Amino acid sequence: MPASVESLRRGAIAYGVFPFAAQFPMRYLDDRGATPLAATIDEYVKRRRGAATTVQSEAKLRPLLLLLHDGTRGDNDQLLGLRINTVKPRHRDSPSWRRIAAGEHPLFFHLPRGRYGLPEESIIAINALTAIHKSAVWRTIGAVSRHEMQTINAHRPRTRPSATDRRPSPRAAQTRRHHQIATKPAAASSPQLTTQPQGAANPPPRPH
Repeated sequence: MPASVESLRRGAIAYGVFPFAAQFPMRYLDDRGATPLAATIDEYVKRRRGAATTVQSEAKLRPLLLLLHDGTRGDNDQLLGLRINTVKPRHRDSPSWRRIAAGEHPLFFHLPRGRYGLPEESIIAINALTAIHKSAVWRTIGAVSRHEMQTINAHRPRTRPSATDRRPSPRAAQTRRHHQIATKPAAASSPQLTTQPQGAANPPPRPH
């Protein structure tokens, strides 16, 4: 049976069924219930002409890290998570693996074997954001700590800045004002008119 809603909390590590990316040649379900084979995408588009289609794709039960609790999504039954990959033996001799094991790699977070209920040495692919329906989540097996979740969030790229990110700090706002004042052109000064006091004009010459 699928995992309970209560277990689908932020930071939980769970197993779910993930389909592989669709590729051609590919079988699909047509309107008569048959499963013809489309050799190329051009052939598929010509046959279906944009109609919704059920495709046949391989899938695998694999772990993921949940990012959003199901209760925060309202009526949306899609969950967001990060894929978890098993570390292959050939990867452990690479410079990247040494950085991952030391917690210094910006794209991967190390999950030691057995610590989170995982049978193999694993890593979280921080950039591999994925969506999965809650009915496809089998069960939760562990969870990362709050501190570890903060570390993962600090490395994840943001697609949209938050309100805090868009609001300049007081120091930045003050620096911007000083810059505007320094670069603002001075107002053009009005020409100075030299006038003489009344009665101070040169008197007309006296007739001789």
